Amino acid sequence: MSTRSHQLDVAASASALDALLQVESAVAERVARARADAAVVIANATTAAAELTQRAHAALDRELAEGNVAQGQAVTAIARDVAQAAADLVHRYRHITTDETARMAAVVLADVTGLAMSDRTRPTRP
Repeated sequence: MSTRSHQLDVAASASALDALLQVESAVAERVARARADAAVVIANATTAAAELTQRAHAALDRELAEGNVAQGQAVTAIARDVAQAAADLVHRYRHITTDETARMAAVVLADVTGLAMSDRTRPTRP
């Protein structure tokens, strides 16, 4: 191989090596930018997920609170209805007539003894 040919090969190799180093540097820069971009995307996604989770927890808390209020209102309504029914029953029993008491006693006697009631003792609906 001639000296001149050898010098051209060395120059070509140095030029190729420089080009390779430039490409490697460009690739390293692109990888660094991609990593930085990925870090921003991950940070944004993490923040969005945390906000979404917080909103979901708040919505669930509101829903549970509304359910507790509704359940409390339902229990209050039932208690009010039971109290009213009890008051009505007490009022009714305080105002039972003697004839009505006799008819009720006849019904109990007929149930216990199995004897038929006469039309006179048969209870009537109030």
